[in-house]
Amino acid sequence: MDLGDGELLAMVRADSAFHTEGEFMPVGGAGALVAVRSHDSGMSWSSPRPVGLWGQPASLMELRSGDLLCTFGYRRVPFGVRAALSRDRGLTWSPRDVVTLRDDCPTWDCGYPFSIELEPGRILSVYYFVDEAGTRHIAGTFWRVS
Repeated sequence: MDLGDGELLAMVRADSAFHTEGEFMPVGGAGALVAVRSHDSGMSWSSPRPVGLWGQPASLMELRSGDLLCTFGYRRVPFGVRAALSRDRGLTWSPRDVVTLRDDCPTWDCGYPFSIELEPGRILSVYYFVDEAGTRHIAGTFWRVS
């Protein structure tokens, strides 16, 4: 995401293979989020820095308040979609303040969220989801930032 004045912030997957609920997840499946920054419009990037959030893939946006919102798939039981806020331009994220938007997906196969702020503090987050019958679909959650 563009933070202005040539500064960019990205949340990146930090993957490794693991097992969840008896199902093998290959590299690329899920893991921690790390932040990378550029101060020269993307010509160079910082080393990845752990942010204390687990899940992926992530989507970033700036709220009207100036806070940053990160929404991400959560591919551990309970599977679903979560959100976190940063009040310092993405330098810190509070894992204890993570908001659960959905926790009822029957499989790890969910996520790729995207959020918009409809009015100050009122968010619509959309993502793909798989129902009990195995049907993939686009779903959304309306919610408020506290």
